[in-house]
Amino acid sequence: MFVNGANGLKSRGIEKAGIYGGGSNSGGSGNTGGNSGTTDDGYPICSSASVDPDGDGWGWENNASCKVR
Repeated sequence: MFVNGANGLKSRGIEKAGIYGGGSNSGGSGNTGGNSGTTDDGYPICSSASVDPDGDGWGWENNASCKVR
């Protein structure tokens, strides 16, 4: 309902932030350029598997969660 409901975000024309819609991830404080785009479901892609020490497919870099390829 929050997203798809009659008064949800989609009905209001709210757009996804560029970092979650496949846009460029080319800057920002502390960004080392490790992020290389987003997954089909909008999550940032981790630069390497080394940011996922427990092997669950999720990592942390640039102050955000990311998915390991």
